[in-house]
Amino acid sequence: MTMKRSSGKDVGAMEFTHSLFRHLMWRSSKLLVADGLQLPPQEEWLSWLSFSPVEEHLYQRQHETCTDHAKSSKDSRLLLNSLLKLRQVCCHPQVGSSGIRSLEQSPMSMDEILSVLTSKTKIEGEEALRKLVSSLNGLAGVAMIRGELSQALLLYKRSINDS
Repeated sequence: MTMKRSSGKDVGAMEFTHSLFRHLMWRSSKLLVADGLQLPPQEEWLSWLSFSPVEEHLYQRQHETCTDHAKSSKDSRLLLNSLLKLRQVCCHPQVGSSGIRSLEQSPMSMDEILSVLTSKTKIEGEEALRKLVSSLNGLAGVAMIRGELSQALLLYKRSINDS
């Protein structure tokens, strides 16, 4: 008579398989081999570190990216990749912080990282300003086509003042 579990698995076959493999394979637990391997006792150390301003900025930037992926993405791989980069940037700003510079080259100092971040942020700011001025000029052009000359003038002046 064979016994069946509610999931439909044959209990007798499972017991036979376990007994067969128990004699063929051997797995030692840590407790059984600790004395022979002379393993030191496991310790846990908790250290709280303070970020420098550059590290804080990098971490916050990566954290925002990770949060955006968590809110918007259904793809768990994208979120897990962001979490990995977030953890890596805690070790060193050059690790996991996309695009600064590969660690295959020499690691950068905090001053070098700050310089790279400053130049990247400057480029991002200039690009954002170009988009703003272009949009304002486009709106001013639409206002001119509609015959709203005073509105067009205000938009053109704003684009000049913002740039």
